[in-house]
Amino acid sequence: MKTLLWIVLGHAAGIAILVLFGIWITPAIDHYGKSYSGVVAVLSTSFGVYSFVLNLLYHKNLSFHLFVDRLRLLASRTHTYWLPAFDFELTPEAARDRQAALDTAAEAIEGAYGGKVRRAASTPTSAAICLDDLMCFTLRIGDGCLHVTLDRKILVPAHLYDDYQRRFARIAESLARAMNPTSIRCGISVTFAEGTKNPYYGFFVNRIPADLINHFEVNIKTSSRSTCRVEAGMDHVNIEGRSLVEFFDTLSKVLSLRALPTGAAP
Repeated sequence: MKTLLWIVLGHAAGIAILVLFGIWITPAIDHYGKSYSGVVAVLSTSFGVYSFVLNLLYHKNLSFHLFVDRLRLLASRTHTYWLPAFDFELTPEAARDRQAALDTAAEAIEGAYGGKVRRAASTPTSAAICLDDLMCFTLRIGDGCLHVTLDRKILVPAHLYDDYQRRFARIAESLARAMNPTSIRCGISVTFAEGTKNPYYGFFVNRIPADLINHFEVNIKTSSRSTCRVEAGMDHVNIEGRSLVEFFDTLSKVLSLRALPTGAAP
């Protein structure tokens, strides 16, 4: 009850201050408005045109739309949830000795991370590696592939995006060197915080009521030569690729809202 009373009093005080300010500034507005009517008219018209152009660009130009959203996301200090996954297709010789392959992969992760590493429970075909008790990698060998992923999504604050990208890149590159796979498949699912719409979603269907949208998905390419497949939904972005360099470059562009859909002007 006291909180509600303070809110009411605060609003009343704010209104009173605005009224007094309006009464105080009215004579000055009348005086200068008559003396500089041309300047006032030009400034008013310019501000109207400026606002109209910005609004038009925001709703019609994807680059500008994402630029504004980048500023908004930086200011809001939001976060996302990441779930990376890497598949390394092993040679027949490496796939036969599963325990040796798991040990090699675990050592590669330990060497790349450089922090506190703890090996959790393991089986003949799987192992778990916990890093600083912040994340836990699950390693599994099946169908001739080494599957590496996290045991759950992790929360990544916006200001630590670059740091986490570098961590995962070092681990993936270390695994690739150690395992010497015949091919690599990379993937990550980035889910936006609850209540935060995927900015790519906002550009395309901003004017459509959410309860009228049954499904939304858009495929994104960062360049005409890109082999990464990027899918954006209402609250998530999924990235898949077969090159570590291109994969992490695409992830960086998506997180910084610089990944433009196919056909959009850069």
